[in-house]
Amino acid sequence: MNFFKKNKLLCIAISVISLTSMTGCGQQAPSSAPVVKNVSALQVSAGSIATSVDYAGKLKPLKEIPVASKLPGTVESVNYDVGMEVREGDILFTIDPKEVQAQYDQSKAAVNSAETNLTLTSESTIAQQILQAEKALAQAQIQYDDAAELYGKMAELYGSNSASRQDMDKSKSAMDAALIQLNTAKNFLELLNNKVGPQSAAVASAQLEQSKAAQKQSSIRLDNTSVASPISGRVSARSIDAGQLLSAGIPVFTIIDSSAYLAEVNVSNAIVSRILAGQKVSVKAGGASESVYGGVVDTISPSADPQTHTYTVKVKIQNTSPDLIPGMLVKVNFTVDSRNNIIIVPNEAVVSENGVQYVYVVKDNKIVKRLVSTGISDEKSWEITDGIKAGEYVVTEGQSFLNEGDSVNIS
Repeated sequence: MNFFKKNKLLCIAISVISLTSMTGCGQQAPSSAPVVKNVSALQVSAGSIATSVDYAGKLKPLKEIPVASKLPGTVESVNYDVGMEVREGDILFTIDPKEVQAQYDQSKAAVNSAETNLTLTSESTIAQQILQAEKALAQAQIQYDDAAELYGKMAELYGSNSASRQDMDKSKSAMDAALIQLNTAKNFLELLNNKVGPQSAAVASAQLEQSKAAQKQSSIRLDNTSVASPISGRVSARSIDAGQLLSAGIPVFTIIDSSAYLAEVNVSNAIVSRILAGQKVSVKAGGASESVYGGVVDTISPSADPQTHTYTVKVKIQNTSPDLIPGMLVKVNFTVDSRNNIIIVPNEAVVSENGVQYVYVVKDNKIVKRLVSTGISDEKSWEITDGIKAGEYVVTEGQSFLNEGDSVNIS
């Protein structure tokens, strides 16, 4: 009986297993629906790209003028200090003028004396001498005429035996003496008119001009006791105090023109040919919290530095902010290439695989992996020269999860 019970239980178990197996094998798994992925995409359009490079430089003032005294002496006063604003012509400091003033007064007196001497020489003394010579000539002429007339009469009387030979010779000697006096008077007057007068006046005139030149020089030296700022700007350095002995020619003030700055950068041979004078650039300054300022290329060195083989480019920056100070480090951004009306896509849309670049195009809600040719790029976009056209949609993120032919929905 136990045998039959065991067999019965075994048959029931086998039947249950068989029924279960039959039930499981008889059901078919439901077919899975296609997976549609959500993607971010952007419609391709035409745009512009500009590529640029940064070069580091240092700010310098537009002008930096050292100021020195032209005269040695004792500093009498100092009117400005470092950091103060000055205008062109403002007196920075003065030198004790006593000694220079005395020299000027002496030169002025010399001019007055020379003027007086010229007046006497040209208007009084010479004129008086000429007048006297003219009178002497007139008297000599009268004396000669009288002597000649007397000699003529004596010669007639001697011819008629009415006068002695001695009387005739005496009258001739008187006539000869009168002629000598007449010639002497003529020569003296001619000398006064042609030589003595003009020469004396010329000497006196030259002396006057020399005195005036000395006075002018003394006046300049007196003016130089007050030292003025050559430009409008700010005092960046000062090294003197009142009472200090000063040597000529040694800079004691420095004035900078803070209306604008120059950023000097050294650029490579490959870039300098793409930079033009007058070109607008952007300048970043301020360290961690960088501010951007506008600048203009002022000058470009025509030759390279023999050691660094770079070219010095100076960029002019108008001082529109008190944060700009001389010596500050800046970065100058030069645009070296720009293109307009070209096909562009965001940088994140371009995928590189083994040196080949692709984009994922959404066409009829399907992914098409498209080989593209690229041009220039900036920090935001790539230029696409071949492979896609305006109006198409390209995926901008999640490309690593996509395959050719995937169904997608643009979110």
